[in-house]
Amino acid sequence: VIDVVEGVRTQTIAVLRQAWVERLVPCLVLNKIDRLVLELQMTTDDAYQHMLRIIEQVNAIAAMFHNEMVMEEGDEDGHSLWDAQDKMRSPFVFSPALGNVAFGCAAANWAFRVSDFALLISKRLGMNSASLKKALWPEDGNDFYFNPKTKSVSRKDEGGKLKPMFVQFVLEQIWAVYHAFVSSPDEEKARKIVTALSLKLTEREILNKNREEALRTVMSRWLPLAKCILSMILEEMPSPCKAQQERMQRLIPSHPVVPSDRTDVLDLEQTFMTCDPTAQCTMAFVSKMFAGESLNEQGEQRFIGFTRIFTGTLRVGDEIKVLGPRHNPLHDDDQHVSTTQVKALYILMGRDLLNVQSVPAGCICGVWGLEEHVLKYATLCSTRSCRPLSFMSFQAMPIVRVAVEPSNPLQHDLLVHGLQLLNRADPSVEVRIQETGEHVILASGEMHLERCLKDLRELFAKIDVHVSPPLVQFKETLIDKKSYPEMYSEEDAPRAHPRTPVTSSTANRLCDFSVRALPLPRSIRRFLVQRGEELRAAHADLLAGKAATKETKGLLDMLKDVFLQAGDGWEEEWKCLWAS
Repeated sequence: VIDVVEGVRTQTIAVLRQAWVERLVPCLVLNKIDRLVLELQMTTDDAYQHMLRIIEQVNAIAAMFHNEMVMEEGDEDGHSLWDAQDKMRSPFVFSPALGNVAFGCAAANWAFRVSDFALLISKRLGMNSASLKKALWPEDGNDFYFNPKTKSVSRKDEGGKLKPMFVQFVLEQIWAVYHAFVSSPDEEKARKIVTALSLKLTEREILNKNREEALRTVMSRWLPLAKCILSMILEEMPSPCKAQQERMQRLIPSHPVVPSDRTDVLDLEQTFMTCDPTAQCTMAFVSKMFAGESLNEQGEQRFIGFTRIFTGTLRVGDEIKVLGPRHNPLHDDDQHVSTTQVKALYILMGRDLLNVQSVPAGCICGVWGLEEHVLKYATLCSTRSCRPLSFMSFQAMPIVRVAVEPSNPLQHDLLVHGLQLLNRADPSVEVRIQETGEHVILASGEMHLERCLKDLRELFAKIDVHVSPPLVQFKETLIDKKSYPEMYSEEDAPRAHPRTPVTSSTANRLCDFSVRALPLPRSIRRFLVQRGEELRAAHADLLAGKAATKETKGLLDMLKDVFLQAGDGWEEEWKCLWAS
């Protein structure tokens, strides 16, 4: 969702990258179209060009992600750039002509796609709706024009006298409604518009003294938001079964080969391929915990798990295994697994929760009964003989930091409890206790921080708190010229001794220290990303004093080989790795 006035922002890029990493098929919504009319007072032509530029910018960002992947594949696997481009067409191509772009105003409860207007116009002009859809927003970028005198469609604008069909048939109609009801209120024009749109409105609704409310009524009846978004989801997004198969590599982490004698360990790939609601094994993933409106038996906030069911059917009363991210079914004494009972299941209907008795595979639901077992995310399975699914990786990291304390020192315990609930309810927030004893909240941005503080005051702690001025962390990293040549200039030539450490002293001059920082070779980065969960699990087992298993030894051997193949002084650096 993009604010059509603000355009592409930093969070837009972060959300798109998140969807790219998770292998999701997104749709684009240009929101707050009303601001173009009421605030910026744009003409229909200017608004059309403005929206064109925003869609082009979004497609440029999507193309950047695709090109990064293509170049990485070509660099590592020996494929050329053109072979990789022919092999895969990016699903991140947004165009109203394709049906994956909607325009609207959520505050006024209206939205539309090009196909909606094509259907409306086809009845009036007696033309085919599919052809009109292509003419309203051509894929090649060359506009079509409609001549009302000859009743014909062509590529010629008659010396600038005609407007693009999207402007003529879509934007001008919307602008006319806004002008008649809000910008320049005219009761007679308002009645004619309602009649022309074949809307059944009472005289009271049309002549409402609150003109914005009257406008909202007309637009929501003419172009209902819910119908538009739901139809876009049904037509443009893949079914749960198809999406599950396409995202399999992302959902299932890479693990060492299961010994042949361990037939009890489930084959996740085979289980995922079916998406079968009748399967004996039930598997689901909890991506976050959110606070429900109702309270539990102790009078505390009830937390519900936002859950996607991948196979089997989840029922109320089922005993389910909660698998932590470090759970290993090959270890019989694994402590990263617990058992709980499903107390209630809910279908998420916006803000409302619809109580149901069972939910089949392919559905998203809310699960109550996980408060004591899940902090932020976890895998649910009917058996412990299953590996956990990959955890969520967030592209937008918390960067804004504030310290909080209660206005009344006697309410310190309430603050601590409220922070615990906030940390559980928001997967992208971090709550820490500094060495000084300060309670710190880390949020992804200013708006996110405001929302967290509001929830803390009104929902979780329910006390007044003092908040320190926000601090933003500044971090840097190293990149190599081979991977990012566009970020280098001629003056950025490598130094003669890039591996020479930098030496400095502490503030009190009592201690000297040396630091050496280098970018990791691409092959090592790829291995750490692909096998990071296994390395963390192996590191935790070794720290706990457990003997290295055959799988752990094999993983370490592969790690050594990757560093040896990297060469250039990295042969022994694998010993310096640690995981948290």
